[in-house]
Amino acid sequence: TIKDAVNTGDNISIKTGAITFSGSGYVNANSGSNTVYLNAQTGAITSGTAATDVTGVSLEAIASTGIGASGNVLTTVISQLDATNTGIGDIYITNTGALELVDLNSDTYSVNNTGGNVDIEAHSPLTVTDDVLAAGNITLVAGDDTSVTTDLLTLSADVSSTGGNIVLDAGDDISQTTGTVSTTGGTITATADTENDNSGAFTQSAGAVFASNGGNITVSAYGDAAIADLDASGTTTGDEEAAPVATDGNVSVTSTHGAITDADLMIVPIDYDIIADNVILSAATGIAGDSPAEI
Repeated sequence: TIKDAVNTGDNISIKTGAITFSGSGYVNANSGSNTVYLNAQTGAITSGTAATDVTGVSLEAIASTGIGASGNVLTTVISQLDATNTGIGDIYITNTGALELVDLNSDTYSVNNTGGNVDIEAHSPLTVTDDVLAAGNITLVAGDDTSVTTDLLTLSADVSSTGGNIVLDAGDDISQTTGTVSTTGGTITATADTENDNSGAFTQSAGAVFASNGGNITVSAYGDAAIADLDASGTTTGDEEAAPVATDGNVSVTSTHGAITDADLMIVPIDYDIIADNVILSAATGIAGDSPAEI
């Protein structure tokens, strides 16, 4: 149990059964200039009542039964995060300042929760550099800060839920430069401009994919929505005597003040930008225009 302030001019490493921040207890590695390593080998990492639980340049957090909790999130002021939960439990972390989700322990994942949900919020921006994996729901939020245009969510790796839904929120832009955002039938929802400050575009680069395996996909943006691959196709059921039945999900794309465009036109000339049972496209200034999307 960490009951008091732990300030050090060096790195901080704590490895024990469970790690509980109690009362006003916190850890601060060299005024935020050094690394923090927390390993709760048989229990959880639990937040206290201090404004910030962990301050450092980076945090590697490992637990067996959860890191933070809904209603009692682990609060941080860090630049890089690697979080792993190996048992039943959730990961709830809120960071002040720019945050990069990055693999610090060479397991290929920046966040890996085999037993529950992942909910990470940064104020802001939030950048996913290495893969995020969860058994339950995944929520990634680039939330409100004092700037109008820097609440950016950038996805440059896979984000995968094996048993839940995925929510991607940004106060301003969402940009998927590479990788696949995937569920196994759960929904995928991406919203740019959650803070309603009239700034927020959604952009997929060529090769970037949303794949729901039969779940619904919803994309909403204030500005333009540039689509490369929204795939809501599911499995096809049936036998030799019955007609095949597709279990595709629906896709909805909305740009309230911009256009919906084909992000990979002339880069991937023969492909499908949207695969779905039903498709709803709504834009203020045009859909595809001179560069038709393939559905």
